[in-house]
Amino acid sequence: MTADGETWDGEELVRMSRYDTLRRYDALAMHYRAKVIREQVLPPEVCKGMIARLLTMPGGVRGGRLVWDALLPLVPPGGYDFDRFDVQNAVMENLRTAEQRYEFDSSAWWWRLRVLYDIPDPAVWVVEQAERKEKGWSRRLLKIAFGDASLNLMKVYQLVKKCKRELEKRKRRLG
Repeated sequence: MTADGETWDGEELVRMSRYDTLRRYDALAMHYRAKVIREQVLPPEVCKGMIARLLTMPGGVRGGRLVWDALLPLVPPGGYDFDRFDVQNAVMENLRTAEQRYEFDSSAWWWRLRVLYDIPDPAVWVVEQAERKEKGWSRRLLKIAFGDASLNLMKVYQLVKKCKRELEKRKRRLG
């Protein structure tokens, strides 16, 4: 509801762009629009399916990072006027916890573990695997995280180092 008592129609808002919503209504309407997108148009199950397709389609990953623009054609039909930010925001809000909010936003390995392997906290999981040091852990991690066990093992050790660093930042951030 706006300051002057006008109510918003969620269906109408998701058919408008973010910019049109802001021009016609206000920032509050934009937040409501994002909520409708996240809860009704792109709920967690839909987001997971879209990311799973993105990870496996040609052009979905470039240089180890997700190509967020490639998600737009995967949005279910419905006449929506979404841009990359709308879709990325829905995915981030639906599939990441508040603790994970600032970590590995576009890293394909993170999303592969989170979506394809259903690992709730990929950074913690990677560090746990390294600390267990079970026989063959590094090759298994290469296969799961990067899809190729024949990659240089240094890649896995760099990943573990990055994850430890991010978990330290998380610990400081959350107090």
